[in-house]
Amino acid sequence: MARNRGEALKPGLVIDGRGRPTTDPASFYAEPPGAIFPIAGHKGSGLSLFCEILAGSLSGGGSSHPENPTAWRLVNNMLSLAFDPAAIPDIDFGGDVSRLAAWVKGSPPVEPSGKVLLPGEIEDETESVRMKKGIPLDAETRRQLSDVMTQLGLDVPTEMRS
Repeated sequence: MARNRGEALKPGLVIDGRGRPTTDPASFYAEPPGAIFPIAGHKGSGLSLFCEILAGSLSGGGSSHPENPTAWRLVNNMLSLAFDPAAIPDIDFGGDVSRLAAWVKGSPPVEPSGKVLLPGEIEDETESVRMKKGIPLDAETRRQLSDVMTQLGLDVPTEMRS
């Protein structure tokens, strides 16, 4: 409607086909097409992807990815409560979700040095780093943990004492 009225969108609602924020509704419909931001710019990205999986992959309508010629950007599918993918014959649920994930991951990042991440990947990366390097704690938190460990009769690791 904003495009039809020649009005600008509020900032933070859409990006153009190159991943840049825009207030121009025409750039949302241009080639390459733009996309709607999830809630608050990043919160809700998992929900957005999950909705695509449910309404696209699990319904059998196909999720949005380049190898599905009928599921171009503005197709709407519908899911009518079915939770066991194995109970739905003739769909390749796992394969379709894998293709969707690969398509999302294959998108160019907004920043050239950035990465496109799927929901949970930030947490997985953080866990991996912390398993190798530990959890960064300020001196006061380390002191408090050390005090509690001492009160409980536990050995306080050397790195907790500094």
